Amino acid sequence: MEELNQKEIYWIAYYNSTDRNIGYNLTNGGDGGNTYLCKSKEEMDEIKQKISKANHGKNNGMSKQIKALNVYTKEIIHFESLHEACVYFNHHQKGSFMLHCENKAKYLWRKEWTFAYEDKEFNTNLEKEYDNSLRNGTKAKLIDLNTNEEKIFNSLNKLNNYLGVKKGFLKYTNNEGIYNNYKIIKF
Repeated sequence: MEELNQKEIYWIAYYNSTDRNIGYNLTNGGDGGNTYLCKSKEEMDEIKQKISKANHGKNNGMSKQIKALNVYTKEIIHFESLHEACVYFNHHQKGSFMLHCENKAKYLWRKEWTFAYEDKEFNTNLEKEYDNSLRNGTKAKLIDLNTNEEKIFNSLNKLNNYLGVKKGFLKYTNNEGIYNNYKIIKF
């Protein structure tokens, strides 16, 4: 291989075939055909930008078409890619849409939208909005329905730990819930 590389360098130089008026070689040879070695940093930056632009959005082989559904108006919008949806909704995180497309979202996006891959069904069984009280250390009162004994918890996490349940397990309607023989009131 080394001998072939040396001969390639010799003959390219002999015929001066890197001169565009004489030949077609881009390099002096012996480099395994890496035509980028003769490019300047500016030329390489331009090439990288062109490749990036060519593979952006729907031209990206990994890109998937998605659709958005407004659960109130029933409007459906189709997008060639997650990027296109982000641009349309002026949103910078594709992950929000991907959670919906992969049926991992628990809440409507912006309180009215859900998303799905083009060939999948929409998940419309989502909460209308995220209950911020779950993360702000909301206090809760636990009432034993058998004894009427009350306990106050400074956070829902402490209540969950006391009951031995995971975060999000307990369901509330108007800040009240029932679990086993307990009534729970958030405040």
